[in-house]
Amino acid sequence: DMYLKLLSEAIARENGEEIPENEAECTVDIALNAHIPESYIESLPSRLGIYKRIADITTREDALDVTDELRDRFGEPPASVKGLVNVSLLRARAARSGITEVKNVKGGIALVCESISEEVASRLSSELGEAFAVSFIGKPSYVIKYGKDMKLEALVEKLSRIL
Repeated sequence: DMYLKLLSEAIARENGEEIPENEAECTVDIALNAHIPESYIESLPSRLGIYKRIADITTREDALDVTDELRDRFGEPPASVKGLVNVSLLRARAARSGITEVKNVKGGIALVCESISEEVASRLSSELGEAFAVSFIGKPSYVIKYGKDMKLEALVEKLSRIL
């Protein structure tokens, strides 16, 4: 993500475009298979271009557009590419919800933030039920447990819809 962000800024600077400042950022560090395999897109320049397109996803419509483009150009995306698209959408949606980090914790994932939002907590609670909790150990976090009932891939997709 950082490489693509720096690359995007360098290209924007080179083209004389204004670079947005102080955008909300969220890092995602979870154990999810999220990459573009060489077997799916063999050309390195094409792969890098698609990585950039995926990193620029901010809305569900963007995610659908990228997925449709991938399907048209390269065939049905493998699970790892779908995971990458979902992670990118989650990152953007989480950042807009005040979440600064999404990370693995024992038995689940934590959505780390500076302060708990009643609105976000309410949406997560109503959608996730008992799998949802709030933690104030360290930085405030929304914690979501997952396991047999829900796989991480499905949880990432669901969180991107909730947030």
